[in-house]
Amino acid sequence: MSGATILNKYVIVSALSIAFNPLFWNTVARAGDYFGILMSERVTSFPFNVLEHPMYVGSTLSFFGVALYYNSLVGVLLSCFVIVCYMVASKFEGEFTSMIYRQAAEKESKRK
Repeated sequence: MSGATILNKYVIVSALSIAFNPLFWNTVARAGDYFGILMSERVTSFPFNVLEHPMYVGSTLSFFGVALYYNSLVGVLLSCFVIVCYMVASKFEGEFTSMIYRQAAEKESKRK
């Protein structure tokens, strides 16, 4: 097996795991479990004042960079697939994050 074949397999596995991870965790979170860190208020400073999802953008650019470096059409196609998955996940994530902070504010106001 050549090094390029092994690399393509790693690119495929990595892209799929990154692509489906946000969807998986959003599903788990909607079921009632939340594994993130809840700040006292939603973070709106850098980098969130520039990008809504900086980790999604960074990982996607990383995938594209590796795919272009190795001149891999499969890598570019998988990077495009990851973008679509992130777009879907971000729709659910924004709504979910708003719900979490709204519930936290309600609990805090009841406590006072």
